[in-house]
Amino acid sequence: MKIVKNKFLIILFGIFLITKVYSETISVPSEIVDFALNFVENPSDLFFSLEQMMEDVSPLNKKWFGIRTSIFPTLFPVTFGNLSFKTRFNKETANIPQVGLSAGYGKILALDFIPKGENAPTPESINYYYGLTLSKTFDSSTVYLGAKYSNSLLSVKLSSPVAIVGDVKFSEINFKVDDFFYFTGITISVSSKRTVIAQMAYGPKYKKIVARVGVEGPNAEFGLDIFPEGLLVFYPYWAYHWRF
Repeated sequence: MKIVKNKFLIILFGIFLITKVYSETISVPSEIVDFALNFVENPSDLFFSLEQMMEDVSPLNKKWFGIRTSIFPTLFPVTFGNLSFKTRFNKETANIPQVGLSAGYGKILALDFIPKGENAPTPESINYYYGLTLSKTFDSSTVYLGAKYSNSLLSVKLSSPVAIVGDVKFSEINFKVDDFFYFTGITISVSSKRTVIAQMAYGPKYKKIVARVGVEGPNAEFGLDIFPEGLLVFYPYWAYHWRF
């Protein structure tokens, strides 16, 4: 069990380290060490970012229900399985905006394959959110705003400390973070099959800013999730959705 747990966390940290090198072209070893220290000190930052990446609070303009799953960098390579759902309650009128509700759940699937020991606590990974969205359409654009609650919990304890970089070690990840976010955004229909989306959210509890810029097709989504105050700032994302 010790070997499995150690491998899991070393691989997980390696994924984020590779992303760091790729996204910011780091060539100075001291910066890698600083990143490792920041990760050990505050691992919740990266995992709370994964929570934000699975979320989908934009309005449904023509359909009534939507299902979405984030593929990269969530399901692959971190095995962060996730599903989001959203619906709308009404058609907007000249004086009444459209009202929509969204919710979702996710967890790190790799934790389910760690053998359970008698003296070790069971690993936990719980992520969920729910939110309310108000929107108004102007020609080919839809402006929206709303609020959402996000929650992320991860608990993994190792039987012995793991060396990450040099003398940087850690023996467990154990945190729960949650916050209410207030968001606003716009979707612009550029063709019958393509929509551009830009969104920004702010969580006052941790003073966390989250932004998204992307393109949605009939099913696929591509773009950037942006975390100005995070350990990693830019996350290219790939997701799929189904609306009906």
